[in-house]
Amino acid sequence: MGKFIKYTAVGILVLIGGLIAVPFLFKDKLIQLAKNEANKQINGKLNWRSVNVTIIKSFPKLGFELNDFTLIGVNEFATDTLISLSKLQVNLDIMSVIKGEQMRVHSIVLNKPRINVIILKNGKANYDITKPDSSKTVAEKSEPAKFKMALQKFEIVDGYINYNDMQGNMLAVINDLDHQLTGDFTQDVFDIVSTTEIAQLTYQMGGVNYLSGAKFGTNFNANIDIKQSKYTFTQNEFRLNALVFGLDGFMTMPTESITMDLKFNSKKATFKEFLSLVPGIYTKDFDKVKTSGSLAFNGYAKGTYNDILKQMPAFALDLTVKNGYFKYPSLPKDVKNINIDVHIKNPNGVPDNTVIDVKQFHVEMAGNPVDLRMLVSSPVSDPTIDGSIKGKIVLASVKDFIPLDSTKLTGTIVADVTMKGSKSMIDKKQYEAFKAAGNMSISDMKYESKSLTYVVNIKKCDFKFNPKTIDLTAFDAMLGENDIQGTGQLNNFLGYALKDDLLQGTFNATSTLMNINQFMEEPTTTAGKTVVEEKPMTVIPVPTNLDFTLITNFKTVLYDKMTMQNVKGIIVIKDAIVTLKDIAMNTLDGTLKLNGTYNTQDLRNPKVTMDLDVQNFDLPKTFATFNTVQKLVPAAKYATGKVSTILKFNTVLKQDMTPDLNSLTGNGQLKTTDVIVSGTPTLVKIADALKQESFKKLAVGNTNLTYEFADGRVIIKPFDVINKDSKINIKGEQFFDQRVAYTIHFDMPRADLGSAANGVINGFISQANSKGANVSMSERITFDALIGGTFTNPTVKTGLKDAAKGAVTKLIDDAKEKAKAELEKQKAILEAKAREEADKLKAQGQQKLDEEKAKLKAQADAEKAKLEADAKAEADRLKKEAADKAKNTVKGLFGPK
Repeated sequence: MGKFIKYTAVGILVLIGGLIAVPFLFKDKLIQLAKNEANKQINGKLNWRSVNVTIIKSFPKLGFELNDFTLIGVNEFATDTLISLSKLQVNLDIMSVIKGEQMRVHSIVLNKPRINVIILKNGKANYDITKPDSSKTVAEKSEPAKFKMALQKFEIVDGYINYNDMQGNMLAVINDLDHQLTGDFTQDVFDIVSTTEIAQLTYQMGGVNYLSGAKFGTNFNANIDIKQSKYTFTQNEFRLNALVFGLDGFMTMPTESITMDLKFNSKKATFKEFLSLVPGIYTKDFDKVKTSGSLAFNGYAKGTYNDILKQMPAFALDLTVKNGYFKYPSLPKDVKNINIDVHIKNPNGVPDNTVIDVKQFHVEMAGNPVDLRMLVSSPVSDPTIDGSIKGKIVLASVKDFIPLDSTKLTGTIVADVTMKGSKSMIDKKQYEAFKAAGNMSISDMKYESKSLTYVVNIKKCDFKFNPKTIDLTAFDAMLGENDIQGTGQLNNFLGYALKDDLLQGTFNATSTLMNINQFMEEPTTTAGKTVVEEKPMTVIPVPTNLDFTLITNFKTVLYDKMTMQNVKGIIVIKDAIVTLKDIAMNTLDGTLKLNGTYNTQDLRNPKVTMDLDVQNFDLPKTFATFNTVQKLVPAAKYATGKVSTILKFNTVLKQDMTPDLNSLTGNGQLKTTDVIVSGTPTLVKIADALKQESFKKLAVGNTNLTYEFADGRVIIKPFDVINKDSKINIKGEQFFDQRVAYTIHFDMPRADLGSAANGVINGFISQANSKGANVSMSERITFDALIGGTFTNPTVKTGLKDAAKGAVTKLIDDAKEKAKAELEKQKAILEAKAREEADKLKAQGQQKLDEEKAKLKAQADAEKAKLEADAKAEADRLKKEAADKAKNTVKGLFGPK
């Protein structure tokens, strides 16, 4: 017996020791596996404060807990927490942990989860954090997951979910969410049982608040067939405020198509349950509200839904309220004779066969009746409407039948409008066939609420309906301190309302004051006080189905830090583009004319193009007003005077509506008037380098320069600045990350340099003269200053020493050249004199030679003449002798015998 007790005790101790040891043995392994799996799948920042592993609380499962768990996004969501948990508890099969192949997850509990879902206007979502599949081939084997779902329980305790879809203009907020789900997910066919309770559910769509702090709950049961992808619902109950309805049927989702046969209906048949859905009605005192009347609310969906094939099931929704009535016991007036008969039906799943039939909507509020009826058919092919609205609402009486708390409401709305016809009639301009007539007016309406930071006061707003247009014949309103008056016209309103077709219109607006900043503030309540909170900027999408022209004439417009006077021009909204035409205004002590576009056809990369003509803007005011100027021209902070510029540029905008400077391209011309720049880091460094305080201030004066934006920088083309007797040439680049690269060329009097700088120059001259140079320095000097580093911390290399040394060297070289030139000059003089003497002697010798030559020539000529005369005389003698002889011979032959 003793041995039995002994061994039993030992066994118990071993078991206890094992229970204690197991968590420590596997803690590091589980942590590493969790991190590895997360890093494989998630592109985000995953953190937790501490990890606990236990087996005692979760026996026979191994409990794994992450405390203060957070998951934060990246890029544009780097400051947004997607998920935070007070505790994430996962229970695992202990043997699967020991084996280490695949760990089987049996239950998951999320304690105080805070889930913040954001979808930007460009469609990008912060929950899209899973990493893309690697480019493995089919033949390659991927590594199996280390965790396998064998889920039997899932639970959420005190959850909060914020779902903000900016693209779809939808907001859902869930407060105090408790959810339990049980089922054996290891089976192919199994049942699940779940309960959900939401203390506060808020839902907004298109700016309309459909649910505000509504209570929601479910008792949901379903049979799930995994292999068939079939889900069968039975005996389910949904509760929305006081309205209770059931859902029965099935859904199958084996492919992209979803086949369904679902029915729903209200389980209680009193008007009070339906009334609880009206925003502002369902309050803590709702149970005290007196009501009467009956309710019927049911519908079905049967068929196949396929988004790709644009296929939808047949469906129907029927709502009937008879003789509805309610009255708050603390308020003097009631709402009665509420009769609603609405039927929405599609018999075969063809969208064009949908019919919306509001047979009756009648209500009498504080004795003022309102009647509405509407029949809409063929909404796709040719929207056709037959409807009317007639009634009067005295807004001041609303507080007499609905508690408004701090909201104040006055004024009157009167409507009497009928409409009957099809869109094709308008398209074919068959206005006589389309029946549309009537008026709607709002007068002396005033609305004050904690939800707005300003009072809305519509003094007059008159609409006139006809087959072709809706005419705004008069509009006069005050929105806070802003006044606006105008007239306008809308075309194709039926196609826009029923088919989302293009809405065309014009509006002429005038105002003496328009403070746009007032519309960008959002009130929040803190400790009983209303605090104005500024909304972060996001991309503002321009509708694709508008063709709208706004002609403006505003006397004063306030936007951000800007005050604009006499704002006139045309704004066109079309094809997701806002076009500014001939906008002109007075601002910043000057004038501005602009033309441009804001293009949101690609919401991920909205674009701006702009053509600006700025004249005489005050520099300090311009710098203080525009963040872009502070980025591109930081030196303007230190400048006074006026600037004018002709500028053309285009850029992509980031999601906060600020320019992506790396995408900025453009060029312009800048003209300055009486501009003085003082104390920039660069000027201070130049002054320090030259040991001359006067260089800390630069009188730019009246200067013209050209510049361009490209490759993340501003490129400044060379331009001259005349500063007293100095000529300064500046060129270079200013990078958007504040890096600078400038070359400044100085041509200036030596007297303007500091004594230290002149001392350097004189030192070089003394050194040269000590070696026999005997030179003196010119009264002007030229040198370059090379500017690098950043604008706030520049580097300056003046090159003054090199310039001075070079100048002295040049003087010495000039002196040498001068001496050499003088030597050459004297040499040339001496050579000239020598040549002159030589030429003189040569001339004298030549004269004597010529005289001898002439003498000899004369003698020769005389001898020649004598010889020639003697020869001629001899020839004449011989000739005569021969002639005489011949004559005697002839005479002898023919004379007498």
